Amino acid sequence: MTWQILLGLNLITGTVRETFNKKIANKTDPFVMLFYLVVFGFLWLYPYHLIATGTYPRFNLMATLPGIIFTVSFVAYLSAIRISLSQTILFQSYSILVTIFLTAVYLGEGKYFDVATVSGLKVIIGIILAIVSLWFLLHVGRKKEELLERRWFLYILLVIFFGGTGSFLSIWFLTNSTPQEMIINQSYSMFILLFVLIKIYRKKLLIGNKATLLIFVSSFFASIAVVSFYEVLKQVAVSKILPVQQVSLVVLTMLSAVIFYKESNIFSGRRLIGMVMGLVGIIMLVTS
Repeated sequence: MTWQILLGLNLITGTVRETFNKKIANKTDPFVMLFYLVVFGFLWLYPYHLIATGTYPRFNLMATLPGIIFTVSFVAYLSAIRISLSQTILFQSYSILVTIFLTAVYLGEGKYFDVATVSGLKVIIGIILAIVSLWFLLHVGRKKEELLERRWFLYILLVIFFGGTGSFLSIWFLTNSTPQEMIINQSYSMFILLFVLIKIYRKKLLIGNKATLLIFVSSFFASIAVVSFYEVLKQVAVSKILPVQQVSLVVLTMLSAVIFYKESNIFSGRRLIGMVMGLVGIIMLVTS
């Protein structure tokens, strides 16, 4: 299968996944929803690894650690898309800033913050655009909407910080595991942590048949999206495909949010300015 077909498959299933996740998150507790997504995702990915490689996924204790951090990021993400899928899918991409910063500090990739280079200049411009675009989104004029946006802002900060840190640690530990093994090992720690948190906060683990079915379907599309993306990376360099994949997924998901959830308010007033600047900013970052 060519990388173009795989990329198309990744974008379609990724968009469907986010559309389903918004529908589920609106009515399901984020901790419980993520717990089921992890369980069902594990059931898809484990057999895939066994069929694709002919071996069982190796257990790697270090590879499980990013799963703990991703748990915070994903719970915050599912909370944020309750408020706005279109804004969240765009600004979650800024987690790459944290990954770039940690890579620069610990892996010697200082060029990303060197304004004398094209990459460094793009990163700085991307950061500035992110700050300005968030200002526009957080000052929409109506007090009730501004309070809602501030709550979203706190969620998205958690998504960006913990998501970027988790991605960096995944890169760090990836030398000893395949991408599929990394995800499976992360699922172990996420499953345990989520189960403990659900018990501590006394959340209702049992959900209705409809919600369970929707999560099951979403996990299926999520697994296809992940697998197809890693298959693309076997044929095309990350630096060439990531900008196209990231920006395309953001745009398609934003369109989905407008069509299915009537989030057309992003195309009005200060929100429109903020969203456009945010999109330009993320393009700068992913092409740096």
